[in-house]
Amino acid sequence: MAKRWLRLIGIVLVLAFMTSSLSGCGGAVAATVLRIAAVRALISDGNLVKIIADIITGKALASTVAEIISPSGGVTRVTLALNEESGAYECTYTDEAATEDYSVEVTATDTTGKTATSDPIPLEAE
Repeated sequence: MAKRWLRLIGIVLVLAFMTSSLSGCGGAVAATVLRIAAVRALISDGNLVKIIADIITGKALASTVAEIISPSGGVTRVTLALNEESGAYECTYTDEAATEDYSVEVTATDTTGKTATSDPIPLEAE
Protein backbone atom coordinates (compact mmCIF):
# COMPACT_ATOMS: atom_id res chain seq x y z
CA MET A 1 0.00 0.00 0.00
CA ALA A 2 2.81 2.45 0.90
CA LYS A 3 4.46 1.65 -2.45
CA ARG A 4 1.27 2.59 -4.27
CA TRP A 5 1.09 5.97 -2.46
CA LEU A 6 4.72 6.73 -3.20
CA ARG A 7 4.16 5.97 -6.87
CA LEU A 8 1.06 8.20 -6.97
CA ILE A 9 2.93 11.06 -5.26
CA GLY A 10 5.79 10.65 -7.75
CA ILE A 11 3.40 10.86 -10.72
CA VAL A 12 1.75 14.00 -9.28
CA LEU A 13 5.14 15.66 -8.74
CA VAL A 14 6.29 14.83 -12.29
CA LEU A 15 3.07 16.23 -13.76
CA ALA A 16 3.36 19.39 -11.63
CA PHE A 17 6.97 19.90 -12.75
CA MET A 18 6.09 19.36 -16.42
CA THR A 19 3.19 21.83 -16.23
CA SER A 20 5.28 24.57 -14.63
CA SER A 21 8.19 23.97 -17.04
CA LEU A 22 5.99 24.25 -20.12
CA SER A 23 4.50 27.58 -19.16
CA GLY A 24 7.42 29.19 -17.38
CA CYS A 25 5.03 30.97 -15.03
CA GLY A 26 3.39 28.87 -12.36
CA GLY A 27 1.62 26.53 -14.74
CA ALA A 28 -0.61 29.11 -16.41
CA VAL A 29 -0.70 29.08 -20.19
CA ALA A 30 -0.13 32.53 -21.67
CA ALA A 31 -3.16 33.94 -23.49
CA THR A 32 -2.93 35.37 -26.97
CA VAL A 33 -2.64 39.15 -26.75
CA LEU A 34 -4.23 41.37 -29.37
CA ARG A 35 -4.85 45.01 -28.55
CA ILE A 36 -4.99 48.24 -30.51
CA ALA A 37 -2.92 50.59 -28.39
CA ALA A 38 -3.41 53.82 -30.38
CA VAL A 39 -4.88 55.11 -33.63
CA ARG A 40 -4.29 58.43 -35.37
CA ALA A 41 -6.27 59.52 -38.40
CA LEU A 42 -4.98 62.61 -40.13
CA ILE A 43 -6.32 64.59 -43.06
CA SER A 44 -4.25 67.18 -44.90
CA ASP A 45 -4.85 69.65 -47.71
CA GLY A 46 -5.84 67.84 -50.87
CA ASN A 47 -7.85 65.36 -48.79
CA LEU A 48 -4.87 63.06 -48.21
CA VAL A 49 -5.90 60.72 -45.37
CA LYS A 50 -3.25 58.96 -43.28
CA ILE A 51 -4.18 56.30 -40.72
CA ILE A 52 -1.61 55.01 -38.22
CA ALA A 53 -2.34 52.21 -35.74
CA ASP A 54 -0.11 50.83 -32.99
CA ILE A 55 -1.11 47.21 -32.46
CA ILE A 56 0.13 44.89 -29.72
CA THR A 57 -0.05 41.22 -30.62
CA GLY A 58 1.52 37.94 -29.63
CA LYS A 59 0.71 36.34 -32.99
CA ALA A 60 1.10 37.29 -36.62
CA LEU A 61 -1.73 39.43 -37.99
CA ALA A 62 -3.92 38.02 -40.74
CA SER A 63 -5.48 41.41 -41.53
CA THR A 64 -5.57 45.02 -40.41
CA VAL A 65 -8.41 47.08 -41.82
CA ALA A 66 -9.59 50.65 -41.24
CA GLU A 67 -13.16 51.74 -41.85
CA ILE A 68 -13.59 55.41 -42.64
CA ILE A 69 -17.16 56.36 -41.76
CA SER A 70 -18.88 59.41 -43.26
CA PRO A 71 -21.44 61.45 -41.28
CA SER A 72 -24.20 59.88 -43.43
CA GLY A 73 -23.01 56.36 -42.47
CA GLY A 74 -21.18 55.45 -45.69
CA VAL A 75 -18.11 53.29 -45.14
CA THR A 76 -14.81 53.08 -47.02
CA ARG A 77 -12.56 50.14 -46.12
CA VAL A 78 -8.77 50.30 -46.53
CA THR A 79 -6.03 47.83 -45.61
CA LEU A 80 -3.22 48.94 -43.32
CA ALA A 81 0.29 47.59 -43.92
CA LEU A 82 3.14 47.18 -41.45
CA ASN A 83 5.72 49.95 -41.59
CA GLU A 84 8.89 48.00 -40.77
CA GLU A 85 10.71 51.16 -39.68
CA SER A 86 8.14 52.40 -37.15
CA GLY A 87 6.45 49.09 -36.28
CA ALA A 88 3.03 50.71 -36.79
CA TYR A 89 0.36 49.73 -39.31
CA GLU A 90 -0.32 52.52 -41.80
CA CYS A 91 -2.28 53.53 -44.87
CA THR A 92 -2.33 56.73 -46.90
CA TYR A 93 -4.93 57.45 -49.57
CA THR A 94 -6.84 60.32 -51.14
CA ASP A 95 -10.53 60.78 -50.40
CA GLU A 96 -12.06 63.84 -52.09
CA ALA A 97 -15.11 63.80 -49.80
CA ALA A 98 -13.34 63.25 -46.46
CA THR A 99 -13.55 65.99 -43.83
CA GLU A 100 -12.95 66.27 -40.10
CA ASP A 101 -16.57 65.12 -39.65
CA TYR A 102 -15.53 61.59 -40.70
CA SER A 103 -14.49 58.97 -38.15
CA VAL A 104 -12.16 55.96 -38.32
CA GLU A 105 -12.23 52.51 -36.70
CA VAL A 106 -9.37 50.01 -37.00
CA THR A 107 -9.90 46.24 -36.75
CA ALA A 108 -7.02 43.78 -36.46
CA THR A 109 -7.38 40.01 -36.78
CA ASP A 110 -4.60 37.62 -35.85
CA THR A 111 -3.89 34.20 -37.35
CA THR A 112 -5.92 32.47 -34.63
CA GLY A 113 -9.03 34.47 -35.60
CA LYS A 114 -8.99 36.74 -32.54
CA THR A 115 -10.03 40.33 -33.35
CA ALA A 116 -9.64 43.72 -31.73
CA THR A 117 -11.40 46.91 -32.80
CA SER A 118 -10.53 50.46 -31.81
CA ASP A 119 -13.04 53.01 -30.64
CA PRO A 120 -14.07 55.37 -33.46
CA ILE A 121 -11.94 58.51 -33.65
CA PRO A 122 -12.46 61.64 -35.79
CA LEU A 123 -10.13 62.62 -38.62
CA GLU A 124 -7.73 65.31 -37.36
CA ALA A 125 -6.38 68.14 -39.48
CA GLU A 126 -2.67 67.62 -40.04
